[in-house]
Amino acid sequence: MAETSSSVQWRLKGNKFYKSVTDHLSPVIKISRYQEALTCYERAVSLTMLDDEVSSAAKNYGLTSWKLGQLASNSCLYT
Repeated sequence: MAETSSSVQWRLKGNKFYKSVTDHLSPVIKISRYQEALTCYERAVSLTMLDDEVSSAAKNYGLTSWKLGQLASNSCLYT
């Protein structure tokens, strides 16, 4: 069995933060978890030069940024 790269491990850690965001959480907790996911995805990109690993982490980063932006625009935290 092949060993999972550090980049994949960081991306999977980010996925856990991303998936832990549920409707019943407060906006502050949601934002915190999305920010943790972004940090993990940044780390994943920095640890590899393989195109498939970079693109997967970058895609997740983009989706998480979009979700964070949606949350911020719908939240009174930024008004």
